[in-house]
Amino acid sequence: MQERESDTIPAPLLAYSLEKIHILYPIDDCLHIYTDDYLSDSGDWDSGFYCKNIFEGYGAVFPPATNFDAEIEAIGQVASKLSAITTHNKAVYIINSRVAIQILGSLRKNYTARVKATRILLIKLFDKWLDHHPTMCL
Repeated sequence: MQERESDTIPAPLLAYSLEKIHILYPIDDCLHIYTDDYLSDSGDWDSGFYCKNIFEGYGAVFPPATNFDAEIEAIGQVASKLSAITTHNKAVYIINSRVAIQILGSLRKNYTARVKATRILLIKLFDKWLDHHPTMCL
């Protein structure tokens, strides 16, 4: 995948953002999960995710899909992986899609199957981790 100029973040802004994330969500307390959607060379939307030293991956989102679908897919894949982890019980998602966050947190019921499945995974993860720790970064 070729990087576009619009995809790059100025170094000072990136440094400030990462510092703020580490202050609010110390790496010793929370897994840091990064998700993103991207347009592949073939013109299809795909999703990627990363958690340092724990897991990383990507997922194809089949047409007709949008960047929103790809972001939801990444969030869902991470929730699935987190549910199998027993070494940690707190995580913070670093997501650049406000719409994805708002829709996953919405009480409306008429969303796609992908959104519904991702919500179910997140709810199961909340239930599992709330039993271990009443205050979560997630």
